[in-house]
Amino acid sequence: MIPRLAFALIASITTLVLATGCSSNYVNVPTLDGSPASQDPNLVVVRRIEVEALNHVLRRYPPGPSYAIELPPGTDAPTYWWVLRKLPEGGQQLDQLPDDMEVPPLYRVAQVVVRGMVAQVEVVVPPGGIYDHDRLVSVFLSPDMNGWYANRSRMWRIPADQALRIVRETHVEAGPEERVDPDALDQTEEAAEPE
Repeated sequence: MIPRLAFALIASITTLVLATGCSSNYVNVPTLDGSPASQDPNLVVVRRIEVEALNHVLRRYPPGPSYAIELPPGTDAPTYWWVLRKLPEGGQQLDQLPDDMEVPPLYRVAQVVVRGMVAQVEVVVPPGGIYDHDRLVSVFLSPDMNGWYANRSRMWRIPADQALRIVRETHVEAGPEERVDPDALDQTEEAAEPE
């Protein structure tokens, strides 16, 4: 009885891992200093997570009839093709746009971090609403039997480049007690640079 139960449990866990693409469960794209994690932006798990994060952001901050995406450096053409075909109609690869075409709203995947059964994707979204600068949206994901899904997201109030710098400095390997609370930050962070 026990061996059958153990076998069933192992089979279930293996199925979950393979179905969700969690075979590479320690990923930093792009690489973060000192981390031994995989940095390959073309892994299947990275593709699936990028698609879910971009779909989540595009639903919350719609681009209009057309938009462009930019994936992390090192992303190959088959990965772009795979991601684009799973996004809403109108998406284009940024570096494939004709030179004479005005660039549509750009959604850029700036970072993907996977730690086992949790992932965080940083997506830079174009200015809109009351914001006249690019904004960073942190999308938090988890897997289930149907794959990865976005369970929440957070829009940073400061410009995207500053927010991304904070994320990269504090997210990497910090424990929960060491992480910066983004809600505690405000627009005055910009003036806090050393002289």
